[in-house]
Formats: sequence, structure tokens, C-alpha cells
Amino acid sequence: MNNKLKLYQKLFMLLTILLFCLVMATLHALAQPDEIELNNDEVFRKQKKPPVMFPHETHMDQFDCLDCHHRFQNGDNILDADDLEEDSPGVRCQDCHVKKNFRFSPDLDPTKRNLMQAYHKQCISCHRAQGSQKGPRTCSGCHQK
Repeated sequence: MNNKLKLYQKLFMLLTILLFCLVMATLHALAQPDEIELNNDEVFRKQKKPPVMFPHETHMDQFDCLDCHHRFQNGDNILDADDLEEDSPGVRCQDCHVKKNFRFSPDLDPTKRNLMQAYHKQCISCHRAQGSQKGPRTCSGCHQK
């Protein structure tokens, strides 16, 4: 009986380890990438500056997802953070902000901003407002060659 108990204990331990490995592999597969290339070449056909390598993980460590991701309705962000999966509609800025031929206006209604305005307003205004943040504040700080 004692040998059977030891065998069951070993089997239980092995199954526990396998289950743990499976859970960790699944979480890793679902995790967001550390960096995301913001290229949008289908929107910006004649790019004057190189794409931005956005340090997504750094931002995730410091901010809530809904600080950046949004879906405004009557001035309120109605986006549910549970909807933020990589391929779900509305996660990428370009899913909503695709207007062309714009003139930048800092007080423009956020629902009316085109893609470039959305990126610049979201990123630059946060980097400038956060005195303790070390985010870039110039074009070449984000658009690195």
C-alpha cells in the first residue's frame, strides 16, 4: 500500500508540473509583445519618417490599458479592458483613426482625430504632461532610424 501511495504522489506531482507548464505556455502565447512596430504603411503610403518601435511592455508596467486604448461615446471611454485582445476590432489606433489630409489642432474632438493626430496627441501630450516620465518629446525620439 505504501508503494502505491508513493506512485500516486509521484504521478500527481508529474501531472501538476505538466499542468503548470501548459498554463505558463498558454499565458506566454497570449501575452502582448514587448515592443510593437507602429508602421501603418497601408495608411501612410509616403512616410517621411521611419516607423516607431513602441515599448508596449514598459507602458503596461506603468499605466492602465484604458489610459491609451479607448472608444469614446459622449466624452466617456466606454471600452471594456476585457475586449483588448490583439486581433479584436478597435484595439489598434488605425481601426478608428484613418482620416487623411488634416491640420493639427490640439483641442480637436478626440473622436474626429485622424491616425497621425491620434498618435501624436496621445503620445506627445502624455510624455510632456508626465514630469517624472522619460518618454521622448521630439520627432526623432520616437521615429528612430
